[in-house]
Amino acid sequence: MRRFSLFAPLILLSFLLAGSASAQQNTVTLAWDANAAADAVTNYTVYYGTASGAYTTLTPVGNITQWTTPPLSSGTYYFAVTATNGKGESGKSTEVSTPVPVPQSGCTPPLGANAIAIFITKIHGTSGSIGSQIGLDYQIGSPGSPIVSVDTLINGVKTDPTQSGAVLGRFGSIWFTSPSMAGTYSVALSATNAAGCTTIGTKDALGNVAQFTVK
Repeated sequence: MRRFSLFAPLILLSFLLAGSASAQQNTVTLAWDANAAADAVTNYTVYYGTASGAYTTLTPVGNITQWTTPPLSSGTYYFAVTATNGKGESGKSTEVSTPVPVPQSGCTPPLGANAIAIFITKIHGTSGSIGSQIGLDYQIGSPGSPIVSVDTLINGVKTDPTQSGAVLGRFGSIWFTSPSMAGTYSVALSATNAAGCTTIGTKDALGNVAQFTVK
């Protein structure tokens, strides 16, 4: 796992879009690697906005390594994080981005008529080499509308492969090639149904954020 010093760019290890489309807005959950104890960090600050490099909101979040935004309107959002100690504030982390989908009626679980539930039940290859195959087993439910696609997200970014078609069943598996750089990556599945509702599943069978390591 890579670490960063206070005045070097922060390394953002995982980036998750949590929850599902609601009748109003969505939230985004960020997680990052902590500084070394010797850096004596007192606060992390999250910067975000709807244009790359132009952050209209900054929020000091304290000495924590995971934070969820307030409700956001639909659009693409860009995020970066800094660390602060007694000597000042670090430079910004590598920027990450994610689309926040257009809210659809009836998508909010558990009562929405078109709500989706998706869970990652098993990860195959949680610690492998560059170019190795990673597999995700999942369980999905969408009683009000058929599932039309399941996409893979690595560190919040959609990647191949995509499974599509209304024949997708309640249980499935999806495989992809691991990234070309060593590190720890978050992984999630995004499911969309015919009603236009999208839910992103980020948790494994134990309720932890799903992730894998490339050596």
